[in-house]
Amino acid sequence: MLYKEETKMTLTFNRRSALALGLCLVATGAFAQEAPPAPANPVSVQIGGAGVGQFGYFTATGWANAVAHVPGYQATPVATSGFVENAQLLAQGSIEFGWVAGRTFDQTALGDDKILTQDELPKFRALFSLPAGANHIVVPQTSSIHQLSDLAGKKISGFGRGSGGWDYVTDVLGAVGIDPNGYSQEPLGPSEAMQALKEGTVDAVWATGNAPAPVIAEFGATTPFRLIPIPADVLSDISASLPSWQSATVPQDIYSNMEATEGDLPTVQQTMIAATTADMDEETAYAMTYAVMENIAEFGAVHPGAKLLSLETALNGISIPLHPGAVKYFQAKGVEIPENLLPPAGN
Repeated sequence: MLYKEETKMTLTFNRRSALALGLCLVATGAFAQEAPPAPANPVSVQIGGAGVGQFGYFTATGWANAVAHVPGYQATPVATSGFVENAQLLAQGSIEFGWVAGRTFDQTALGDDKILTQDELPKFRALFSLPAGANHIVVPQTSSIHQLSDLAGKKISGFGRGSGGWDYVTDVLGAVGIDPNGYSQEPLGPSEAMQALKEGTVDAVWATGNAPAPVIAEFGATTPFRLIPIPADVLSDISASLPSWQSATVPQDIYSNMEATEGDLPTVQQTMIAATTADMDEETAYAMTYAVMENIAEFGAVHPGAKLLSLETALNGISIPLHPGAVKYFQAKGVEIPENLLPPAGN
């Protein structure tokens, strides 16, 4: 009799515990998200990345690798000239998905039609985002440049002629009252620019990338240097009109020969948006979002910068509406979606 009572109590406890545990797991999103049903016919899509060997191409490849885990879907990474071409290919319907710089959408919304037109902008939808890499402003340790305002009248390098990187310089220095005529652009790629800094023919190099950025690590191996901080008030000013800018830090001990800072160095970074268009069907958009977010470790393995993607940060820096397929995924995971990211009625 005692055995039966103990058994009854144990079964009751276990059932209640299992129910409580299940509710806890649901509340915390610990259960794996429902997998997309296999489509009636196989779906094959293209993902615009960047040049082979560049961050955008690595992450397009990681995205495609993740899609391979979803039955009925196949994705192919496409080598392109970069985020500008991806935006234009998406607008033309030549690719189905691709990485686009968030600043492109911000600038178009402000009336700049250099990349997309005002008619094209409403067609775009986002799935998730990824930080594009911290901005580093490098000067020799002996330099008189200590803050952003000190760059007025100086020779700045780090980007080639016509590179979109000069827009970053414009945004940041504009926030402290320095317009593009207030400094000299020396159009050199990252490696050439660092050599020019070492030789003293430029005053500062502007570089982007997740720390440790290889060109800066190589420079620091032989040359003491300083990084110029981009403080929170500057980010606040920039992001008021260009919301794709977000905060970043450079760890204080990440580079050899870097001048000591009080804690990690504050800076900013742009946002890469995993983009598609409003006419993409909800099932495929859901599958493309699910693939990456549910295989996030594999996605992160393609590049150190890809490891920055997480459920908590996946909507940072986005200024265009999410696709309903992405909304479905994130809402099911318990993520609160800002009202400005909800798609308009009818997608």
